[in-house]
Amino acid sequence: MSVLKCKNLKKAYPGLELLKGIDLDIHNGQSLAIMGPSGVGKSTLLHLLGLLDAPDAGTIEILGQPVKKRDYPLFRNRHIGFVFQAFHLLEDESVLTNVLMPAKIGRLDRKSRALELIERVGLKGREKQLAKHLSGGEKQRVAIARALCNDPDLIFADEPTGNLDEGCSKEIQDLLFQTAWNKALVIVTHDTNLASACDKTLTLNHGLLK
Repeated sequence: MSVLKCKNLKKAYPGLELLKGIDLDIHNGQSLAIMGPSGVGKSTLLHLLGLLDAPDAGTIEILGQPVKKRDYPLFRNRHIGFVFQAFHLLEDESVLTNVLMPAKIGRLDRKSRALELIERVGLKGREKQLAKHLSGGEKQRVAIARALCNDPDLIFADEPTGNLDEGCSKEIQDLLFQTAWNKALVIVTHDTNLASACDKTLTLNHGLLK
């Protein structure tokens, strides 16, 4: 089943045509790595696919439904989870509060699921600990749990191991695939080991995916 499909996505900035027409079809349970040199627009593409930004041209469908810009927040909260290189946690809030944030935005009761996810990522007993007291690897574990809190259909991960050492990177890689095994997973990465673990790898260069 197609979870996300885009056709002819384009994005430009003054003096720079970054994305020149991206076509992509992502299916349930599929893992896709997007690689390419720095500055070619990988994160920009991820933001477009994740409905964090709007393209200049092109169409996006989620679960067969065309998505209009006005509906981005609704579709994003219902269907998409994010894991970022810089974690983007609320540093002065607890592990539990951070994991619950997507549910609070969507006004959903997900506390039992959040507690289950915290246990799945290996942080049981740390629910009340503030995020600022966690290591980098622990913060990324919280971020993975947060991404899964609303049970999304699609997970986007932007350089999820980029701020971690080699040993911790492998742990986070394994955890990400274990927890998102039944989701569509799209990873932007420079890490060839992480990319090789995906079902498919595409390279973004000169505004196109190949």
